[in-house]
Amino acid sequence: QPDGHHLPDPAEAFALPDLETARSARVSDFFLDPEDLRGLEIAQREKEVRDVEVRQRRWDGSVGWFRISSRAVQDDDGRVACYEGSIEDISERKKAEEALRQYTDHVRAAHAELQRLTGRIVEAQEAERRRIARELHDEVGQGLTSVAVSCASAAQQLPPERTRERELFMEARARAIDTLHK
Repeated sequence: QPDGHHLPDPAEAFALPDLETARSARVSDFFLDPEDLRGLEIAQREKEVRDVEVRQRRWDGSVGWFRISSRAVQDDDGRVACYEGSIEDISERKKAEEALRQYTDHVRAAHAELQRLTGRIVEAQEAERRRIARELHDEVGQGLTSVAVSCASAAQQLPPERTRERELFMEARARAIDTLHK
């Protein structure tokens, strides 16, 4: 009604015990957030409110979420005689939305952790590849150095008349040294 009292139909959503309590209860007594109460004042001024979602206290003291729609009903003189509308308890939907939000946050955090761990795995793989490459390079380098030394030694041990074989050993030595410096 214009004075802020409920209409004669006690809303089950507010757990009002009886018709008399419903008639005497002021709508503003149920609001928890002062901002929502300002919304009620705006609705009274504008004469209509649609699908406003607010947290409100039930008569038994428990708190729930409600979607409210109402409009002013005017008398013949244009004064507000009462407000008619609906109040829907959307507490279960809000709980589901919160659970979904929390689950989504959890999935996002798990995804971020997975990306971080994947990055660490890639870094570890790259470090291992570099280590193996260094080892291979060192082993190949040692092998090529050994080939170069062996070729030079073999060339020196050949008799002087085996010029062609000596040249082949020295060419092999030069290729080994060239490969080492690449």
